[in-house]
Amino acid sequence: MFPELSTEDGENELRILLDILIPQAQLRFDGGLRDSDAADTKALGTLASDAAALGAIVGVHNLVNSYWWLPAIGSILAGGLLIASIWPRGFDLGPDLAVFYAEMAGGSPLEAARQMLSELLLAISNNQKDSKILLLWGALILMLVSLLGCLPVVFLRPHLG
Repeated sequence: MFPELSTEDGENELRILLDILIPQAQLRFDGGLRDSDAADTKALGTLASDAAALGAIVGVHNLVNSYWWLPAIGSILAGGLLIASIWPRGFDLGPDLAVFYAEMAGGSPLEAARQMLSELLLAISNNQKDSKILLLWGALILMLVSLLGCLPVVFLRPHLG
C-alpha cells in the first residue's frame, strides 16, 4: 500500500506524520465534534424562541382574527424540525486505543502513525453530519415565514374578525 522508503525517508515521513499530519487530523476531528455541539446549542436556543413565539400567538389568539392558527402550525412544524436536528446521532470516535495498541505494538512506529492517520481521517469523514445543519436552517426559515405570517393576521383582524 505504501512505497518502500529508505531509513532516512521513513524517519522523515514519521516526523511529518507525528508533528504535522496527525495533530492536524486530531484538531479537525475535535472541531467536528465542537461544531455539532454548537449546532445543538443554536437549535435549543431557537427552539426556546419558537416556543415563546408560539405561546404568544396562542395567548393573544382571541385578539386577532380566526386565522391565528396558520402561524401557530408553522411554529409547531419549525419546532419539530429543531427537535429532529438535536436528536442524538452516533459518532465515530476513532480507533479503540486498546485494540489499536494490541495490533500495532509489534509494528514499526511509521506503520502505527500511518494507521492512526488513516483511522482519524475515516472518523472525520464518518462524523460529517450535514443533515443537522439542513434541519436547523429549514426550521429557521419556516419559523421566520410563520412569524411574518403573523403580520397579516394582526393587520387584517378588523376586516376578518
